[in-house]
Amino acid sequence: MPERKAPYKTRKPQLVPQTEAIFQSAVIEFAWARGWLCYHTWRSDHSEKGWPDLVLAKEKAWDSDPNNLHDTAWTAILFRELKGIDAGGRRGRPTKEQELWLFTLRSAGLDAEVWWPDSRWMEELK
Repeated sequence: MPERKAPYKTRKPQLVPQTEAIFQSAVIEFAWARGWLCYHTWRSDHSEKGWPDLVLAKEKAWDSDPNNLHDTAWTAILFRELKGIDAGGRRGRPTKEQELWLFTLRSAGLDAEVWWPDSRWMEELK
């Protein structure tokens, strides 16, 4: 039997441009739908530079009453800097101040990373 060739050329997939703002909205919506508590500073122009875009916390309630916060254990707290992808498929990069905060948080044993639209952020929020 003759060898069959694919009727199309295989190419490396192109990254879809996505602004940081659109990506952030998607992450927050996804996280809320899966029970994560989300914090984002709306206007950071009067704050220290570099603090991560999002702080996310996942709870495990020990009490049958979801309104009883005294019996709640937080099983995960994530600090995430979000970056978009430009029209050329290039990932945004953290600033020096953002890198310093991420390094500082990681040095204290906390989970602090950068997420891009093409990273595995959905798996981390399940």
